[in-house]
Amino acid sequence: MSRLQIHDERGEGGRDEPDDVHLETIALLQEEVARLEAELLARDEADRGRACAGDLDDDARVEADRAAREEAGRLRSDLAARDETIKLILDQLSLVEEAEAAGRAEWEQLAAWVSEMEERVERAEAAPPPAASLELERHRREAEALRAELDRERKAWAGRRAELERELERLRGLLARAPRGEGAGGSDRPDRAAIEAMEADNRRLRERCREVEEDAAARMGSLRAAVDAARAEAEEARGQVAVIQDLRDREQREFEVAVASLRAQSSRAAAAAAAEVVRAEPAAPGGRADIEPDMRIHAFRQHLREIHEREAEDRRNSSLAARLSRLWGRTAPAR
Repeated sequence: MSRLQIHDERGEGGRDEPDDVHLETIALLQEEVARLEAELLARDEADRGRACAGDLDDDARVEADRAAREEAGRLRSDLAARDETIKLILDQLSLVEEAEAAGRAEWEQLAAWVSEMEERVERAEAAPPPAASLELERHRREAEALRAELDRERKAWAGRRAELERELERLRGLLARAPRGEGAGGSDRPDRAAIEAMEADNRRLRERCREVEEDAAARMGSLRAAVDAARAEAEEARGQVAVIQDLRDREQREFEVAVASLRAQSSRAAAAAAAEVVRAEPAAPGGRADIEPDMRIHAFRQHLREIHEREAEDRRNSSLAARLSRLWGRTAPAR
C-alpha cells in the first residue's frame, strides 16, 4: 500500500487538474490490491488455524504450505504488475499533460502572432499611403491632365480648321466672282491683282494650315508618348501589386498548411498516447477478465472526453480563422 500511496501523491502533486478517468482506474486498481492483500491475510490465518488444530498430517501440511507459497507468489506478482501498471499510467498522464501544455503554448503563440499582425495592419491603415501608391496616383493624375489638354487642343484645332475652311470658301467665292467682272469695264488689271493677292493669301493660309497641322501632330505625338509612358508605369505598378498579392496568397496558403499540420500532429499525438495506455496494461492471467469491462468503460469515457476537447478546439480554431479572414480581407489589395 505504501508504494501506491506514494504514486498517488506524486500524481496529485504534479497536476493541478487531475484526470477523473485515470483516477478512477487507479482507485479500482487499489481496491483490487486491497482485495488481494485481504486474501493473503485470510490464507495466512487459515494456515495458522490448521496448524494449531492438527487436522492435517505432515504430507498434507507440506502440500498446503507449498500451495500457499505458490498462491502468495502469484499474488505478489499480480501486485507488482499492478504497481507497474499504475506507474506507467502516471507516466502516461504526465506525458499527456506535457503534450497538452505544448499544444496550448503553440496556440497562444499563434494567437499572439495574429494579434501582432492585426496591430501592424491597424498601424499601416492609420499611416499615410506608401510611396508606390502615391506614385501611381500621381501618374494617374498626370495622365488625366494630359488627356484633358489633348481634348482642349483637339477642340482648338477643330475651331482653327473650321475658320480656315470658311476663309478658303470666301476666297473661292471671290475667285468665282472675279471672271464675271472682266468684260464689264475692260480693266482686268485690278481684278488680276486682287486675284493674285487672294491666291497669295490662299497659299499663305494653306502653308499656315499645314504648319498648324504639323505642330498639332507633333504635340499629339508627344502627348500620346506621355500617355503611353503613364499607362506603362501604371501597368508596371499593377504588376507589382499582383506580385505582392501572389506573395500574400502564398503566405496565407503556407500558414493554412502549417496550421493543418499542427492539428494533425496534435491528433496523432493524442491517438498515440491512447494506444500507449492500452499497450502498457500487462496481461494478468487471473485479474484481466475482472477489469476488462472497467477498461472498456474508461476507454469510452476517454473517447467522449477527446470528442469534447476536439469540439472545443474546433471552436477555438473557428474563432482564430475568423480573425485571420478579417485580417486577410483588410490587407488584400483591391482587384
